[in-house]
Amino acid sequence: MNDPQEPWNSAPNARSRLPIFIVAVIVIAGLIGLLAWRFPYALEEQGSWAHLIYLLVFLLLIAGGVFHKGIRARQIVQYTLIWIGIAGVAGLGYAYRYEVFAVKNRFLGELIPGAGIISAGGEIQFRSDANGHFTVEALVEGVPVRFIVDTGASDVVLSPRDAKRIGLNPDTLDFSRRYQTANGIVRGAPITLRSIRIGPIAIPNVAGSVNGAPLGSSLLGMSYLERLTSYRVENGTLILRH
Repeated sequence: MNDPQEPWNSAPNARSRLPIFIVAVIVIAGLIGLLAWRFPYALEEQGSWAHLIYLLVFLLLIAGGVFHKGIRARQIVQYTLIWIGIAGVAGLGYAYRYEVFAVKNRFLGELIPGAGIISAGGEIQFRSDANGHFTVEALVEGVPVRFIVDTGASDVVLSPRDAKRIGLNPDTLDFSRRYQTANGIVRGAPITLRSIRIGPIAIPNVAGSVNGAPLGSSLLGMSYLERLTSYRVENGTLILRH
């Protein structure tokens, strides 16, 4: 006995979905017309028509595949809503990308104080630690180095350990410079650092020295700070601006 129920992919069912396909094409064309009326200059930008044609071809391919496979109308609506939701989330992410990056930078700045918080104006901010010091993560000759900001130091001072990390050999340097510190006179070897980058701020050819004795942390002194447009401390926050 033949089954009276018609197969889901039979020709009559496919023909019955033809009006749905036509309606979908009309709706898409109507939406494009509405957007073109609402934003008349959008399609005048270079490449806009090409992008629109690519989008139409993509939508027609999807619609043709749906029509060919005989997916039910309710499934079409469900899939359409899902793709609209995905497109909406992607659009919101792109529209608020700067805000998202700002939140990410602030989170990292709070979690890792030396990483700093980069603002939209090109400034970078650092919170003081429990001792009131400002720790700064920088790239020296492309190598990560952690500094303590010291406005009392005339130069950028590298510890012997950090000097080795960036490729310098303290044994071959001339420790001819004397520095007066809180612990007395120390010797330093004058050097020139090709680049020091802190966040978006890169300063080339910075005068520095390698400390003659072990140092707990390298020091970011005035030879870098005075090359900035400004640096200031407000409410326990160090703000650097190029």
